[in-house]
Amino acid sequence: MFHHILPQLYGLATQEGKPALRLEIVEVYRERGGIRKTARRLSISRNTVRK
Repeated sequence: MFHHILPQLYGLATQEGKPALRLEIVEVYRERGGIRKTARRLSISRNTVRK
């Protein structure tokens, strides 16, 4: 999908873009295999990944 650092994608954080951002988190989680690794990769908090 995006495969960018998540803060770069916050410009897309409109109502239409939020599902795309969430999908990116899920995809990175599946690749990395953990909350901590996903959060580090995307430069977001672990709580955000958990949501």
